[in-house]
Amino acid sequence: MIHMATKKSGFTLVETLTYGAGLVIILGGMVIFMVYLYDWYRTTTVPTRADQVGIALVSRIVNDIRGADIVNDSGSVFNSQMGAISLTTSSGPNSTTTVYAHQGGVMKYKADSAATTTVSADDILVSGFYVKKLITSVSTVVRVEVDVDYHTPAGTSTNIYNGLAVLRQSYE
Repeated sequence: MIHMATKKSGFTLVETLTYGAGLVIILGGMVIFMVYLYDWYRTTTVPTRADQVGIALVSRIVNDIRGADIVNDSGSVFNSQMGAISLTTSSGPNSTTTVYAHQGGVMKYKADSAATTTVSADDILVSGFYVKKLITSVSTVVRVEVDVDYHTPAGTSTNIYNGLAVLRQSYE
C-alpha cells in the first residue's frame, strides 16, 4: 500500500500572523501620516481663518457706523474689553437701532426687536472688543478694535484688527 503525499492548500498560522502584523504596521503608519497631515493643515489654515473673521467683523461694524446718524451712549460700552456699540440709523420716518456687543467670546448683533445673532465664527474666539468715541466740532469718529484668539501648536495667538469710522450724518 502506497500513501500518496497530499499537498495542503491555504496559509499556515505563521504566514497569517506575519501578514496580519505587516498590515497593522502599514495601517498604523497611514494613521500617523494622516494625523500629521491634519495638524499641518490646521497650522496653515487657522491663522488665515482668524484673519478672515477679524477683517470681516471690523469691516461690517465700520460700515454700519459710517451709515449711522448717532452713537447711543446709553446702549454702548466704551473703553472696555467687553465693549458694545449702539447705533441709530434713520431712513425717512423710520429709524433702526443696531447693537454690536462682545459676549462670551463671540460678537453679537441685534437690530431693533429682532433676535440677537452671532456674527463671529464659532471656531475663533473674540477675546476683546474696544470702542472709543471721539467728538470734534465737525464730526463724530468711532474707533473699534477687535481682538481675535486662535490656537496653534505653539500656543494661543492673538491678532488685533482696528477700524476707524466717521459718522456720515455727523458732518452733513
